[in-house]
Amino acid sequence: MKVTREVYIGFSAGVLIGALVMYAALSFRGTLTNTSSSSGPSASTKATDTLAHNALDSAGLGGEDRGYALRTFDQPAGEHVSVSYRLPEEAWIAIREDNNGASGRILGARLFAAGSGSGEIPLLRPTVPGSTYQALLYRDNGNRQFEYHVDLLIMSAVNAPIESTFQVNGGSAGR
Repeated sequence: MKVTREVYIGFSAGVLIGALVMYAALSFRGTLTNTSSSSGPSASTKATDTLAHNALDSAGLGGEDRGYALRTFDQPAGEHVSVSYRLPEEAWIAIREDNNGASGRILGARLFAAGSGSGEIPLLRPTVPGSTYQALLYRDNGNRQFEYHVDLLIMSAVNAPIESTFQVNGGSAGR
């Protein structure tokens, strides 16, 4: 009878530990994609980068999945877009026009090294006040040149592009 009780206690402890590990693993997965912030910094690019980087490190990430995270804030019209990111591998971040939820023309892209940080993406033409845009992640095909028809979108676990949408307000970025 003593052996049966010890086996029962050991089994129960194993189930409890397994449940705790599973809970912890699921709790730290983060959020899925397609989120944006309706407000954000607009005073300067440095302030934008600092606040965006701090937001990326908090629980309120933008599109996050499989170790990737992407965050944008609403920002002034201009010839660049500020983003914050977490990348497990080198990846392109491209800015596209948003056509009622569908991806439109690409305005610019920049290759970012693996890691966490923030930066600016230069655009081929300036953003327009009142318009909505998407930041999307693309996997480089190895040639370090952005080719949207060859470099593949990085997809989430639910097979949706990892993206962050933002709106452009009436101010000017001054660049």
